[in-house]
Amino acid sequence: MKILAVGLSGLVLALPATASTPSFRQQASRLCEATLNQIKQPPAGKPFKALTQREADAFLRSASDAFATLSLRLNRLTPPVAQRLAYTTMLSDFRTSSSAFAQARASFDLGDKTKALQRATAAARWAGKGAAVGKALELGQCGP
Repeated sequence: MKILAVGLSGLVLALPATASTPSFRQQASRLCEATLNQIKQPPAGKPFKALTQREADAFLRSASDAFATLSLRLNRLTPPVAQRLAYTTMLSDFRTSSSAFAQARASFDLGDKTKALQRATAAARWAGKGAAVGKALELGQCGP
């Protein structure tokens, strides 16, 4: 248990170190859901290397933009003190994912589909790491 506050009446409020306010969790979850739903998915079942330039561009650009936007929007929220380090890590993972998706798009644009696939895979791993933190913090759609 970690002591978070002493009330005026002298009562000590003790909450688990991972406690998070419902409104903070709800706000973060809504931001994640609204932002990540903007990612344009490539055709189901189509291998990455078989994507057309248009399909790859739509997916990679929207993924890069979504994770960049998400990290900016989530950065405006104030997580509980006990969660700040993990929350900051999640935001960093999302920013790294955004950058890797942008690099994948650049490689695809240059015709290097192998490097694009490697970078898109790395981007997905970073997004997954961030989502794992979001799940641990119980942030709903930030970590399904």
